[in-house]
Amino acid sequence: MENGHFERTVLVEFPNMEAATEVYQSKEYQAALKIIESNADRVFVIVEGL
Repeated sequence: MENGHFERTVLVEFPNMEAATEVYQSKEYQAALKIIESNADRVFVIVEGL
């Protein structure tokens, strides 16, 4: 709430930090980002140990 209101929260679990980073850096994810970058407000956070 401190940084504004978001209509949706998506939580994805990965087996470890390395796997999450690999997905983020993948060519497929980066291609998807190019499509949505001017069409969506988003915050992407990787958190270890939830």
